[in-house]
Amino acid sequence: MEFTHGNDLNLAKSEELAPCLSLGLVCNGRVVYSFNKGWSDFEQSKAVSENTRFRLASVTKVLTALCLCRLAEKGLLPLDTVVQDILPWCVLKERRGRPMTVRDLLSHGAGLPMDAAFPYWTSKVYPQREDLIRTIPNQREVYPPGTRFKYSNLGFAIAGLLVEQLTNEAFASVLDREIIVPLGLKHTALEPDDEAICETAVGYRQVSNGKPRFPVQFIRELAMSPCGNAVSTIEDMSTL
Repeated sequence: MEFTHGNDLNLAKSEELAPCLSLGLVCNGRVVYSFNKGWSDFEQSKAVSENTRFRLASVTKVLTALCLCRLAEKGLLPLDTVVQDILPWCVLKERRGRPMTVRDLLSHGAGLPMDAAFPYWTSKVYPQREDLIRTIPNQREVYPPGTRFKYSNLGFAIAGLLVEQLTNEAFASVLDREIIVPLGLKHTALEPDDEAICETAVGYRQVSNGKPRFPVQFIRELAMSPCGNAVSTIEDMSTL
């Protein structure tokens, strides 16, 4: 689909088309074009706007990585810090090679499994912090750290745990202080409250082609939040 200024995308209540689209183009640090069309909530006939929040999903990892890089810049958590030095229990089964570092976590180079040992993709039930900590030592390393790229949600969950251990604060609070507030991201949150969730576009899932879409409830990712729980707006993301 070609996007041109003023192009009417004719997004409608149809199982064949996207429910809505919010688009922002940034050039030299300035928003030069924005476009909002469609419905953020079909049931409430709520149109999408520049103030509509969207779940960032794995783009949350950008915020998480920025937060850890900011702590590294301050000398609080150098990128080559060995994870086990801060989280002594964080050693996987059958470890090979050198210990993993913060840099490995943020570059998906720690050799970790893609996910924690919970079926949250199907159950929609995410682990609490204590449950995640309990199960990590029972998971197996996929590759020796620093040898291959292996996308890992688990790695970013561990990154959040690192920050919490280092600061004795919730990761969401540290992210607010180090990244969200300084950058003026007023509509961005890792742990959105009920009001923010109400302002977030409803997700819609399609089981198969030709079947109507159905709404998906906002599910909090708990200990996996540093991987994909944040919400934000086009304006905030354009600022970032």
